Amino acid sequence: MIGLDVPFSSNTEQIGELSTDRRYAVAIVVAAVVAAPIVEEVVFRGLLMRSLLSKWPAAIVIVVQGLLFGAAHIDPVRGVGNVGLAFVLSGVGIVFGGAAYLLRRVGPTVAAHAILNGVVMALVLSGVADRIQEDSPFDTSSPPPTAVAASTPSDETSLHEE
Repeated sequence: MIGLDVPFSSNTEQIGELSTDRRYAVAIVVAAVVAAPIVEEVVFRGLLMRSLLSKWPAAIVIVVQGLLFGAAHIDPVRGVGNVGLAFVLSGVGIVFGGAAYLLRRVGPTVAAHAILNGVVMALVLSGVADRIQEDSPFDTSSPPPTAVAASTPSDETSLHEE
């Protein structure tokens, strides 16, 4: 998403700051790795998909529930950063929806969802996610060094002196 210049804001940005209060960090991890996968899979792949399958073809239902899953993760505070996040999580929702449809149960998607969230939480809380973001060739938060060097006052004056 970043390489395509689509606005993207992570929904885990402030979680890395939780290391100071372990009880709160544990609560967030339990919510993200246990509660959220169970609730979201039951709602989106269980209730929503089953109700829509009685009215629409499976392919449409899988895409619709995936898009709604992505939209459910939109946070107005992130502004346009929601575009990339909703897009990525819609893709995740579509994959989980396809799996739930093919397997005819949500247990495996709950497990996959928990693993995904667990990996994300481990990356964020360990600080690895920050290091990956800093080393990313697609990091657009600051201009490349050549652009900064080209606009320094010393370069401008040397060009005018000639």
